[in-house]
Amino acid sequence: LIVDNWCDALLNDQIDDGMPMDLVDAYWGQPVETQEFVEYYVPYEVCTYRTADGDYRQVNYKNGVVSRSTSNVADVRIR
Repeated sequence: LIVDNWCDALLNDQIDDGMPMDLVDAYWGQPVETQEFVEYYVPYEVCTYRTADGDYRQVNYKNGVVSRSTSNVADVRIR
């Protein structure tokens, strides 16, 4: 049931907390840009995707799943 909700969200170009990175990659393709940062000793990855409509969406990942980080960002590196 959760996977159905995630797929419906992706069809509307939306993301939900807890979505696996592989599902987002399978729908939108590989990110056009990836950044890594550490926040309060927790590593995050920020991926920017280009949607089919030509819009861009940034997605935060923690341990391979969509996660919202807090507002203080430090140690950003572009890959």
